[in-house]
Amino acid sequence: MRSKRKILSESHIYFKDVCEYGIFGRIIEKENEDNFVMTIEVANEDKKHPMYDSSIQPFKIKTFYTKDNLWVGDEDLVDLLNKLGIYPELKRKDSAVCSVGYSPLKKSWYGWSHRAIAGFPIGHKITRNSILKNRFPVGFETKNLDDCKKLAITFADSVA
Repeated sequence: MRSKRKILSESHIYFKDVCEYGIFGRIIEKENEDNFVMTIEVANEDKKHPMYDSSIQPFKIKTFYTKDNLWVGDEDLVDLLNKLGIYPELKRKDSAVCSVGYSPLKKSWYGWSHRAIAGFPIGHKITRNSILKNRFPVGFETKNLDDCKKLAITFADSVA
């Protein structure tokens, strides 16, 4: 574990040799939790941050990253991913947030956003009621894990 230096004023914890900023702002706390890294960040503090809004006071937000520093989301999502045995990844290299992942436990690829999550095992069929029916023909059946991952990515795109 990297060395920590506690600043007594404001009781903020800074991490030497670690990026001081997360997706929302300055990291004031960081902790390893199972497969993820939890951070507490101060959002809306830095006027140069792309999400800065002068009408909102700075606030603390708890968020999670993979061990590879890829943004995952909030605690509820991480709890669900842990329950399903999913280690998240980016759906594309230019993505800002992890929204797909494979579960060896369920033998399925999953896609999600803050709106919905769905799993796609080998043998999954696209039905006429499927959200994916406009991207894959009705009756399409996944034959391998690559097909399953394609459905998961498409699903994540459709609910983003």
